[in-house]
Formats: sequence, C-alpha cells, structure tokens
Amino acid sequence: MSGASNRLTKIKDALTMNKTATTIPWDPDCTIFPTRKELPTIPGAPPEAAWVWGEDDHIGRLNLLTPTRIKAASAEIKTGEVIPLDLPLNVPEVPGFS
Repeated sequence: MSGASNRLTKIKDALTMNKTATTIPWDPDCTIFPTRKELPTIPGAPPEAAWVWGEDDHIGRLNLLTPTRIKAASAEIKTGEVIPLDLPLNVPEVPGFS
C-alpha cells in the first residue's frame, strides 16, 4: 500500500470508525489486518517482520487475545471437553535443531 493510499485508508477508517489495522501498534479489536507487504519497515528487523508491538512488548500476537475475542470463542464450545495442546518437557527427546 502506498503512503498516500495508507493515509487515505487511515482517514477513512477514523471517520467511519472501522476497526482495521491501519495504525501500528494495532488496535486489539481490529478485524482486518494488513498483508505482510503492507507491514511497516521496522529498523533493525528483517524485511516484512510482523513484530509491530514495540520494543518493550513480550507477548506479540497475544495482544490480540482480548476479552471480546475470548467471549466470541467461547460460543464455539459444544461439549466442555478439555484438550491439552502442550507437550511434556521431555518431548522431543532429540532436539530437531542438532
């Protein structure tokens, strides 16, 4: 997105109160996010880096895990069954990077 186009999008979103990710860091309540090519250049970061939350942030995309999103996700619960997604500390026994 060109600079002028991005600026126009920001103005339109401000006037229409759209929740789009046209400002960085993103509003956690956004429903539309930029493509990799639309991400801003971050000094010292690899090209198209998606770490846009600032130098002092340590949770990244977890910033998007808001009470509103959690409530919406809870509507998907059908049985109440808990399915753990973590692994024991000894798995894998042989690290994949050696």
